Amino acid sequence: MKLAELVKHYRAKLNILPDAVLIGEIPDGIDEIPDELKKFLVLEHQDFLKICNGGAFGDIVLWSTDEILDNQFRVPSIFKDEVYEIGQVLYEPVFIDRISKQIRFEVDIEIICPFDHFITNYIFGDNYSNIFTNAAQDDMWFDFVERNKPLE
Repeated sequence: MKLAELVKHYRAKLNILPDAVLIGEIPDGIDEIPDELKKFLVLEHQDFLKICNGGAFGDIVLWSTDEILDNQFRVPSIFKDEVYEIGQVLYEPVFIDRISKQIRFEVDIEIICPFDHFITNYIFGDNYSNIFTNAAQDDMWFDFVERNKPLE
C-alpha cells in the first residue's frame, strides 16, 4: 500500500472514533510547502507533509510546517547543517540526516532507518512496539493500528 493510501486509511479509521483525540491526530496534508522550508527539509519529508502535516501518533509526534523551525533547539550546533529535528518520541528528539535521509532516535534502543520505513513500519506498523518497553501492552495508538490494519 502506498504511503498516501496508508495515511488516508488510518486517518479515516481514526476520525470516526469518539476517543480519537486520546489516541492520536492525523491531520490533512499541506497544499504547498512554505518557501523557507523548501531548502530546509529533505524531499521525502516535504512529500509526507503534503500527505500529513505533522501529527500525533501515540507517543510519536511529528512537527507540522508551522512547528518545524521553532523546534530545532535540540539539534547539536555541530550538526546543524547535517540534521534537523522532525519530531519526538516520548520527548526524545527524532532527527533526519539531510544526506542519507535516515531517521535517528533513541528511547530504549537507538533506531536508524530510512524516512519512509519509519512512517510505514514505526508509526503505522508493528515496529511501534519496538520503540520502547511495554508499548504493545498499554498503548492506545499501538492497539488502534493493530485493530485497523488495512487488508492487502
